[in-house]
Amino acid sequence: MTAYHIFQLLCGILGAVCILLFGWSYKEASVYICIWFWPVVATATTLPLIYAGIKRIATGQKAWLGYAILPVALAYTFSYVYFYQKVLEFYHVGIQGTKAIFSQCVGDFQWIADQCGTTYETANLIIYVELMLVICLVNFALYWLLRPTGGKWFFQTAVYQKAKPALKIAGTVLAVVIVLRLGQQALHYYNMYQTHPGMEQFIQAAQNELMR
Repeated sequence: MTAYHIFQLLCGILGAVCILLFGWSYKEASVYICIWFWPVVATATTLPLIYAGIKRIATGQKAWLGYAILPVALAYTFSYVYFYQKVLEFYHVGIQGTKAIFSQCVGDFQWIADQCGTTYETANLIIYVELMLVICLVNFALYWLLRPTGGKWFFQTAVYQKAKPALKIAGTVLAVVIVLRLGQQALHYYNMYQTHPGMEQFIQAAQNELMR
């Protein structure tokens, strides 16, 4: 399977999920996930390193290592936040609309692809899939190496056990909301099919809505 086919598959899944759950267009989903969500996830993966430093200091397990880790971890997290801020400024988020941001991002990736002698699809896969996986795995590995020994995972702590009933209720509510949303979107596309007789017309209308 080529990079083009992988890219098309991922975009198809992205579009289907975001339209069904949130009613976003493909352009809106691309901006919200690539410009907003992924940088936040990347930044969040650095937070356990801060936790590892604080935990070592609090438990006294090689506290010197905790004091060494903490400032580096804080600077590391701050570098992600700074980069995220620059991305938002570069794309004028909050000033220009989603369509303009999407068009600018597409142009940037086409330029990157030309400069690197690759394709637009490959550039997207390297940055949004491979690079994100590397960032998450490296940060998790660093936390695993630096964490205090003998600690518990969150789901093993007393805090989680006390919060478990509330988490179950929240999960049930979320599941109900998702089911209702999927039903609403299914009804929407059923009505669209009724007003666009013929599969080809229906598919064209759905594609036009997706790319609006």
